[in-house]
Amino acid sequence: LVMGGKMKFPEESIDSVRQVIGTVRNICAHIDEQGIIRNLDSDSSMVEIFNSDIIRFMLYLTASDGAVAEEEAEIISEILGKPIGVSQCVEILEGGGIYSTEFESSVPVSFQAIDMISNINGTNVGESLYTVYELIGKLIILSNESVHPQEIEDLNIYLATLRSHLDSSD
Repeated sequence: LVMGGKMKFPEESIDSVRQVIGTVRNICAHIDEQGIIRNLDSDSSMVEIFNSDIIRFMLYLTASDGAVAEEEAEIISEILGKPIGVSQCVEILEGGGIYSTEFESSVPVSFQAIDMISNINGTNVGESLYTVYELIGKLIILSNESVHPQEIEDLNIYLATLRSHLDSSD
């Protein structure tokens, strides 16, 4: 839907993404509580790592066309359920090495952990998380008036990295 020149997503899309993100956060909290996975490189909880992974993914896509649009910051805010402005997005991007070949070819720590737990429990949470990344990616790309081909290419590269991980961990 386009309203006033801006893409407007059905609230159900944003709500379902938020709901699944909430479920994943609960899984991460369970991982933390049970001490199932210890991240040796960080003192951060799995919930914090997941939050960081999702934010970094969204910012990676916003950087694809060389600029962070106000609409992209707005959709990130809606997905996170808290405000984040263009200047904050740019600040994180500039300090994080996010838009890089290394980033797009690395599977997020939280994704690996959730997929590992999913494989142990015989559930399909890793596959569901992949779908969340795919939906978030589409929401980010479609959030402003112009879809740049590089945004689509970068989403496809990142999703291929996640898919390859899922396929190799079965």
